[in-house]
Amino acid sequence: MNTKWLLLLALPALATAPLSAKDEPSDKGKATERQRERAAEENKDKARDAWQKDGKKLKGDELESMEGLYQKANENPRTPENQELLKQVIEKYPKSNRAGCAACYIGQFSRDPDESREYLEMAIKEYSDCYYLNGTSVGGWARLLLAGKEKQRGDAAKAKKLMEEIRKDYATATDHRGELLVNFLDKE
Repeated sequence: MNTKWLLLLALPALATAPLSAKDEPSDKGKATERQRERAAEENKDKARDAWQKDGKKLKGDELESMEGLYQKANENPRTPENQELLKQVIEKYPKSNRAGCAACYIGQFSRDPDESREYLEMAIKEYSDCYYLNGTSVGGWARLLLAGKEKQRGDAAKAKKLMEEIRKDYATATDHRGELLVNFLDKE
């Protein structure tokens, strides 16, 4: 993901509207922070639930094997070798929560633009209900990443559609740092 794109998306959120005399910036900031913290905690709960479902679907050794592959790849998901490990997670454990995380990581870090789009679309179509264990929504995050890639490609309509899906269906989704994804969207 191009860091410049994320910064450009964040710029409109940084511009503040004029405050009326009765608006208290500190109160507004505190309320926004509480909302973000609440969303991040709720998403972490959803991630724990998804992990527990994997634990019920897979035998102990399968769960251990899947998580071993994933964690090895997670050390640096940018390398082709580790992306192959992520593909193994998807192939061997396609119904798992981790498969969604793996698809999203490949989509995020693949150097091949077509492969990147393919895996982000897979993450959206097949794994939107999955969560990274830190609470990041695969569905929301994959949409944000794909919106950025589509915007760079010149497909503003597809990018806008993905951003609208985030606003509508992933309003409380957070990124890997616990920030609300909606704060990174274009303001229109």
